[in-house]
Amino acid sequence: MCAINTATELLEMMRLGCYTIEVKGDVLEVSPAFSIDDEMASLIRLHKADLIRILESEIAA
Repeated sequence: MCAINTATELLEMMRLGCYTIEVKGDVLEVSPAFSIDDEMASLIRLHKADLIRILESEIAA
């Protein structure tokens, strides 16, 4: 996997990989969940707060 340093980069990579990611309160729902490996799960946890902020700002716009 390429180097991911920010939540924006992670979100872009996920969207390019045909993942969907939604905010449900303070939970991120990613699908297809079965294809998330340990590295991606770690990146999601690391950038969770920023991912939520980005996704919520997209919804509000």
